[in-house]
Amino acid sequence: MLDYVEILVSNRYEIASKIPNADVRQFNIIVDAFLELENKGVDVVINDTPVNEYYVNNKGRGIAKVTGEDYDAAPLGIAVKKGNTELLGKINDGLAKIKANGKYAEIYKKWFGKEPPAEDLK
Repeated sequence: MLDYVEILVSNRYEIASKIPNADVRQFNIIVDAFLELENKGVDVVINDTPVNEYYVNNKGRGIAKVTGEDYDAAPLGIAVKKGNTELLGKINDGLAKIKANGKYAEIYKKWFGKEPPAEDLK
C-alpha cells in the first residue's frame, strides 16, 4: 500500500486517485515533492516526464526511477515575445544546427539519461 502520492496539478490528482488505497498529497512546487521522496515522506511523484527524467539522472540518481508510460505527452516549447522574429529566428537556427551536428542528442542524453525521441530531432 502506498502511503502518499505527490500531485502537482489537477490532472495528476485524477491519475493518482485511481491508485487503490493511496493517500494523495499535493505540493505547490515540484522541489518539495522531490524532497519528500528523498526523505521517504512519499512513495511516488507524478509529474511531467522531462522533469522527472532530469531529477532521476541528477539529484535523484539512485533514489528514484521513471516508470510506466507518459500520461500526458504534451509537447514542450520555447516562448518568445510576439513579434520578436529576430530572436525566434536565432533560436530556430541554433536548434537546427545542434540537431544536425549531434550536439542536441548529446546534451539531451547528458541531462535526461537517454536518447531524445526521434520526433525531437526533426
